Amino acid sequence: MRILIANNLYGANARGGAETIAAMEAAALVAAGHEVLVMASASRESSADGNPAVRFYLPSQLFWYGDLAKHGVVARTVWHLVDVFGRAATRQFMSFVDDWKPDVVHTHNLMGLGYTIPRALRRQGVRHVHTVHDVQLVNPSGLIPVGGSSALVRFGEALHAALLRRIFGSPEVVTFPSEFLRRFYEARGFFPKSRRMVIPNPAPAVAAGERTKPESPRFLFVGQLTEQKGVRLLLAAWREAAISGATLTIIGDGALADEVRAAAANDSSIIYRGRLANEEALASCGRASFLVVPSLILENTPTVILEALAAGTPVISFSQGGIPEMVRDGENGRLVPASKNATVLAMVMREAASIDDGAWSNMSRAAKVTAAGRTMDQAIDAWLEIFSGQAR
Repeated sequence: MRILIANNLYGANARGGAETIAAMEAAALVAAGHEVLVMASASRESSADGNPAVRFYLPSQLFWYGDLAKHGVVARTVWHLVDVFGRAATRQFMSFVDDWKPDVVHTHNLMGLGYTIPRALRRQGVRHVHTVHDVQLVNPSGLIPVGGSSALVRFGEALHAALLRRIFGSPEVVTFPSEFLRRFYEARGFFPKSRRMVIPNPAPAVAAGERTKPESPRFLFVGQLTEQKGVRLLLAAWREAAISGATLTIIGDGALADEVRAAAANDSSIIYRGRLANEEALASCGRASFLVVPSLILENTPTVILEALAAGTPVISFSQGGIPEMVRDGENGRLVPASKNATVLAMVMREAASIDDGAWSNMSRAAKVTAAGRTMDQAIDAWLEIFSGQAR
């Protein structure tokens, strides 16, 4: 089968979970004997390391999606309008489709490639499956606070959702990594004529062997260093928890990097490692006692949680979005009521640090069982059934 996979970012430009899933999907489909072409935006047209099966191109827009944060509010607003209503980038994309003639097109995140692509695929009779990874079709920033946006922002979200709901239309099949995200979009009237299915994001291969509890408590944060991701709250909770002999390792980069760096300079129990390659971050997951995910925005299926579970590392997270579909309180981690109250998080971290070896080992084993139930093979089998039109 000829399968074209499209995501706004890929390879060296990857930033989040959607890129990871698209790359895993492409590799698994090739290994299964299918012909795959990956298309993603970049600052210039090229193929990845000379690989003709990955095509990077610069869509016909004001500037590349990856440079969006470098521009002011006015430029970003105009860019988003072109992204939503523009036709040039879609025509550019469809020219590749016409040349390559795939049996099916599987799109992931389309911001930066063109939101009119689904309608163009439908007009030309190309089979199209779309996977939704986040809340960007409602809020283009993808950042919706757990308690909901302000009244003014909610008004803007309603307008944006109404536009995208109409422009995006109903692809043949739409898949969601979580029940939470499926319900989120169904409640807002998206994809009324599409077949809507949940296909959980796959976890990495489960680490072999059984882990033993680290001698001293090792807490880990991996992600963007922003207030929305809960970094400032985590630092406050860490100071309040004051766990003797424990360490907090923070991996990532972002607006609060200097604040994290300063905290590490003033507190020897905080270790700031900056942004690391994925392999190094995975290795850190395998050495931690607990991964902490204190995000204050609605999350779908954070990839780092799946990576930690596969490594046998229990997870401490706020109970929100799609996270409770992966983390079960007291079984493979701890769920904390979503709150900006650092005291609650500090209390749970202290409790986690004090559990005995047997209880931690049980959590670690349960974490691996959860990850083992979310394999790439299962996801590929489900997608191939959809691609071939045999899914029920």
